[in-house]
This record gives sequence, C-alpha cells and structure tokens, in this order.
Amino acid sequence: MFILLVFGPLYVPQLRELMRARRAYKNGEIPRAKIVFVKKRVQTTWPGWPGSSSSDVFVRYPSVAGHNREATAFCQNDWLIAQLAPGATVHIAYLESEPTHAVLLENYLR
Repeated sequence: MFILLVFGPLYVPQLRELMRARRAYKNGEIPRAKIVFVKKRVQTTWPGWPGSSSSDVFVRYPSVAGHNREATAFCQNDWLIAQLAPGATVHIAYLESEPTHAVLLENYLR
C-alpha cells in the first residue's frame, strides 16, 4: 500500500493519458490537423529529481461536418515538440463526445 501511495502520483497521470489515447484511436475519428502553437506545461517536481517536460499542442482540424475545430493534445516527447512548427501537418484522434481533446498520434507512432 505504501508503494502505491508513493509511486501512484508519478504513474497514474501517464497511464490515464495512455488509456484515453487508446480509446480515441479505437473509437474516434482520425483526421489530419495543422499545428496552431505549442505551449509548455509548468510542472513541479521533487527537489533533486529531473524535471518532466510536457507540452500542450494546439491543433486545428476539419470535423466530420466540415467545420474547422480546435483541440488540445498532450505531448511529452521533446524531440517531437522541436519538430512541430506552426502550420505543420500531423495526425490526431478524437472522440465526437470530446472534440476539444485530441491525441497526437505522432507521439505514439514515431
């Protein structure tokens, strides 16, 4: 129980994001999207531990109805973030029930 209390907060958010990504890929739509901008997330870490860098990637994509929508995708891959310039084309997955939350598929495929 002690191990779960100590290490749970470190791994539960990553596991939750992975499960959300699997559900969006399996049951959602997979359009191409354009990068609008990337914003670094501010995270606090324990003293002496290396910081975990993560970013929110804002994308614009066409919906099934043909309207342009914007969504936010989570990404922890620093190399990929460095390659994403505004206007770059990426692939995302999203659920119709949550159109403002997307999954950046390049984060898992490349």
